[in-house]
Amino acid sequence: MKKVFSILFVAVLLVAGTALDVQAQKKKKKGDSDASSSTAPTSSSNESLLLGKWKFDVEHFKGLMKKEADKVRSTNPEKASEIESGMEMLGAMLGSMTIEYKKGGEMETSVMGSIEKGSWRLEDGGKTLVQKGKENNESKSRIIEITASKLVLESGEGDEKMQIQFIK
Repeated sequence: MKKVFSILFVAVLLVAGTALDVQAQKKKKKGDSDASSSTAPTSSSNESLLLGKWKFDVEHFKGLMKKEADKVRSTNPEKASEIESGMEMLGAMLGSMTIEYKKGGEMETSVMGSIEKGSWRLEDGGKTLVQKGKENNESKSRIIEITASKLVLESGEGDEKMQIQFIK
């Protein structure tokens, strides 16, 4: 499973992308403050908060998917059913996912017993997390929120934009 993280990330995008994009658009329309401004990232503080082992937040993911399924149920019950069955399958797979960020820019991703080593670094004053896998494929994620127990990353652009939440 060389690209487990990438495959699961794409699977999450396919199932969850719409719900998360709609949520972000609604938040901006309401005039809510941007989540990143409340946790203004700095390189040194984000680095120390990032270190350690993070687990994919399955409950948060399931909550978002349930909201999306409920939203489309009246107009497209088949789509709602697809979302719910995908939610359970992906939730089970992603529930085993952990990412450990280590000092010196090393990281270790584990999904369903498969471990992949890579590297990480912060850019843009601590606002962007760059991760590089075994095959030197680089991915950049914007840090939306980071605390001692919660990490929210956003990747992609436009319709492909997605937020993923991790917990300690």
